[in-house]
Amino acid sequence: MKKIWGIKNCNSVRQALDFLNHKKIVYQFIDYKKTPPSIEEITQWVEKVGVEQVLNSRGMTYKKMKLKEMQLSLQEKINLMHQNPTLMKRPILESRNHILFGFSEEEYAKIL
Repeated sequence: MKKIWGIKNCNSVRQALDFLNHKKIVYQFIDYKKTPPSIEEITQWVEKVGVEQVLNSRGMTYKKMKLKEMQLSLQEKINLMHQNPTLMKRPILESRNHILFGFSEEEYAKIL
C-alpha cells in the first residue's frame, strides 16, 4: 500500500490526494505533524534520494529557523527534520520501490 506523508492544509498535499483519489489508488495518509516519521525512516529517505530532496530549504520553517546560516551536519539536519517535520518537502509518497518528495503529476503517473 502506498503511504502519503504530509499535512492536509498544504496545497501540494491536496493536489497529490486529489490525483490518487481520481485514479482510484488506495493509500494511507499520515499527518506528519501528529505522527512524525522516525529518525530511521528519515535517514533511509536521505540515503536513498539525498538530503537536498528531503529538506525543504525554500519553506517557511527553514527560513524562520535561519538554517541557511548554520553549518549543520547531515545527522543534525535529519534530527531537525524529525523534530520539525515541516522542514521536509511535502507530500512524501512512498510506494513499493519508489519515494517522491513534492507533487508532480508526471512523476506520480510514472510510478503509479
